[in-house]
Amino acid sequence: MGAQMRGSVPYCKCGLCGKTMRRTSLRTHMQDKHQPSADIQCCFCDKVFRTYNSLHKHQSVYHREQRLKQRARSFMLALPSPHTP
Repeated sequence: MGAQMRGSVPYCKCGLCGKTMRRTSLRTHMQDKHQPSADIQCCFCDKVFRTYNSLHKHQSVYHREQRLKQRARSFMLALPSPHTP
C-alpha cells in the first residue's frame, strides 16, 4: 500500500481490492468492506447494520436528537457529584 499525493492530501491503495482513497479513509474502508460482518442493532429503532460505521451514519441522520440527549445523559452521569457540607 504505497501512499501517493494528490495536492496536499495523501492517497493510498487498498491492498485487498486495489481501490484508491484518502489515507484517512482506509480504516473505515477496511471495516466496511473487508472485515466479517456482524448484526449490530440500532438502540433507537429495529434496524440492523453490518458495521458500526453504518450504524453511526444511520444514527446521525435519523436519530440525531436522541443521540445528543443520550450523550448529555452519559456526560452528566460521568461528572463527580457535588459534595454537600
